[in-house]
Amino acid sequence: MRQSAVDRSTPLLLSISSLVLLGILLFSACRPGPKKHRTEAQNGVIDLRQADLSSGSYSLNGEWLIHPYRLLFPGDIGIGSPARFPLIWNKLSVKGVELSSMGYATYRLNVYLPAKHRPLAITIPDAYSSQRLFVNGQLIAEHGKPDTTEAQYIPKWKKETVLLPEGDTLQLLLQIANFSHATGGPYEEMRIGDAQKLLSQQQKSNAVDFLLSGGLLLGGLFFFGLYLFGRHDKSILYFALFCIAY
Repeated sequence: MRQSAVDRSTPLLLSISSLVLLGILLFSACRPGPKKHRTEAQNGVIDLRQADLSSGSYSLNGEWLIHPYRLLFPGDIGIGSPARFPLIWNKLSVKGVELSSMGYATYRLNVYLPAKHRPLAITIPDAYSSQRLFVNGQLIAEHGKPDTTEAQYIPKWKKETVLLPEGDTLQLLLQIANFSHATGGPYEEMRIGDAQKLLSQQQKSNAVDFLLSGGLLLGGLFFFGLYLFGRHDKSILYFALFCIAY
């Protein structure tokens, strides 16, 4: 029995689509952003008073103060322990005690800024698997609902860029809780920088993500239709489901 034109073209279509998908993923991962500067926090403090915040963004990586198994709010008193940030809990030890991936913690960091600077923003990446960020006592971001009990905890993965309050000192208080993922805690860096540049980059990133997601969805629906009305090749079905799910 002779193969139909659709059947003969299926391997070629899958190959081309796989290459296009790979290109999309590489493009998404390599999008340029504002110029990045490397800095390090030490013992819960990072000094950016000499930084040129208008030239790009600065990492807040380094040594934050952590309060394991405590969810502190602004005004609460507690003595934290130095801990690497960001670092997932599965790889973190505090005072010689390894943390569990399940649980909750509070991080603190003081950021010293130049006396005069343009409006600033902070990038807040995903964390495993819920978080709440206060700056100078003000709640500026909440992803899910961190809590001390699994019953009240709500996970949510989200990235956003948020405007920061004015002033030459920022007191960051970050709550993180995880009761649903095998990995817990922060795993991506936060960055601070010129608000206009960071917000513009976030908008561009969101637009590209929307276009990429739409392209993958349409491609997935096309191959799903090809599976339904073609020869029911399972490889086509799996590829379609991957595109739709991604």
